[in-house]
Amino acid sequence: MSKKETDNSLVEKKSAQVPKERLDQMISLFQRKKFTKVIREAQILLSDYPKSPTLWNLVATAAAQEKNFDEATYAFQKVIFFQPDNVKAHYNLGVILKIQGKLDDALQAYKSVIKIQPNHPLAHNNVGNIFKTRGMPAKALNSYRKAIALKPDYAEAYNNMGSTLNDLGKPDEAIKALNQAIKLKPNYAGAYLNKSMALLKNQEFEKGFKLHEWRWSTDSHDSKFLQSSKPLWNGQKNKVVFLWAEQGVGDEIMYSSLIPELHEICTKLIVQCDKRLIPLFKRSFHKDINYYDKSDVVIDTLYDFHTSTGSLPRVFRKSLKSFEKTNNGYLFHDKNRSQQLRKALINDRKNILIGISWKTFSKLDDAPNRNIKLYEIARALESANTRLVCLQYGNVAEEISELKNKFNIDITTVPNIDNHNDIDGLASLIMACDTIVSTTNVTVHLAGALGKDVHVLLPFSSRWIWGLNRSPPSWYKNAFPYRQPKDGNWKFTIKSLVTNLKKQNQQEIKK
Repeated sequence: MSKKETDNSLVEKKSAQVPKERLDQMISLFQRKKFTKVIREAQILLSDYPKSPTLWNLVATAAAQEKNFDEATYAFQKVIFFQPDNVKAHYNLGVILKIQGKLDDALQAYKSVIKIQPNHPLAHNNVGNIFKTRGMPAKALNSYRKAIALKPDYAEAYNNMGSTLNDLGKPDEAIKALNQAIKLKPNYAGAYLNKSMALLKNQEFEKGFKLHEWRWSTDSHDSKFLQSSKPLWNGQKNKVVFLWAEQGVGDEIMYSSLIPELHEICTKLIVQCDKRLIPLFKRSFHKDINYYDKSDVVIDTLYDFHTSTGSLPRVFRKSLKSFEKTNNGYLFHDKNRSQQLRKALINDRKNILIGISWKTFSKLDDAPNRNIKLYEIARALESANTRLVCLQYGNVAEEISELKNKFNIDITTVPNIDNHNDIDGLASLIMACDTIVSTTNVTVHLAGALGKDVHVLLPFSSRWIWGLNRSPPSWYKNAFPYRQPKDGNWKFTIKSLVTNLKKQNQQEIKK
């Protein structure tokens, strides 16, 4: 027997006998949340006991607590190598992989759990979550139903099922499922928030916006609540009000439609928003509004009450009719700049300008489902008399170059307008175009707020503001939605868009 074989045999023998007192010490450290020390101590012991699944599991769980997900992944994989039927290790590995955005690997980990233990409700629920994130609501719904069949008091699965039913355009069924989640877990913030989304999609605005306040109690909301000594505004008149922004720029643009109505009943209004929006807001709204950048500190001695932009609809948008005040447009562009841009872009051959935008950089889990390949839009819209104008923000030069090389299609960019940082310039560029085609991102909200016709390419599951198939969008009158007929299928959507654009052009010619 060689030296190497001897060493291996000794390691194998030693690895089966980790001293209990050492394990107890590390478990005690873990319980006291000394995770870094747990990892260090376990790794020392692993040099003597490398085949101990218990030690590897300690490393994995401690690393997960420290958000060291690569190390946690490796350690859970080692546990599984030595204990292939360890359900907890497979499940925890799935959780870590999902956090890292490795959805295919996470799905396989959860399927391994189900293969070993078919009656595992948490694994079925998490499989559903992955399908939901991928924009596959029908498959997600099937997994949630399996989870509930195995665990009838599973509030989280009812919540996920309700959210998914809403994605499928079934708000009434969604509300029933979400009510069950709330019944099982009375202070379930996520279920209340999802119920608000279903009510809003059902155009029950007063109830929906009231429940929308539960967003502040959820982990998923991406904005922090303002800490202030002053009370929340709830419709009080003749007061100094501080309006602060939440969520992304698209939401800020959308909710800004309510600024004039708030200003009308205030003695003074202070608005805090993304600094890129200030020039546009100053042109569009009353001149005595004071503006601050989101990074500025607004001391609470300057105002009597405060509210977030997302809470304004609770006061001002209680019915579908109330949206008519602003849904035809409420922001104003720089007309001179827009005219100059159009003059520069038009020539004898290219006399129709279509502004296009094809993706979002949102960090929401399901955001990629909104994106479409540039060539899919460009090839459908290209024609001899059409110039395609880039309204997409972000670095897309490589995509535009690839489109030219592969399909000989030009996308015109305007070098002196930064579509990301110069939103006021982007507004003028939008208005220089004849029509806009975009997926759901800032471009859509800006075009809608300007009152520009915008053709919106929607994924199968879309936000409540776009209504249902039987109802028009509430927020933007000039937005024309085109929904995917099924998960991930843009072909039919684009075909419908092109057909409608041709009809629109024919009508313009007749005029």
